[in-house]
Amino acid sequence: MASLPMASGNQDLSRFSINWIVSRQADLLWFIGGALAGYGMFFLHAGLRLDMVTVWFIWVIFL
Repeated sequence: MASLPMASGNQDLSRFSINWIVSRQADLLWFIGGALAGYGMFFLHAGLRLDMVTVWFIWVIFL
C-alpha cells in the first residue's frame, strides 16, 4: 500500500525563488507594462471622461 511522505516541520523556508514567464525585463515591460497601459486607458475614458475615439488616437500616437 502506497503512503504519502509526511512533511517535517523543520523544512528550510528560506529557499524562495521567483520564476519569470520570459525573463525579468521582458515580463516587466510587456506583461506588467501592458496591463498598466490598459488601466491608464481606462482611467482616461472613465476618470477623465475622454471620448473613446480620443483615447484610441492617444494610443496610436504613443504606439
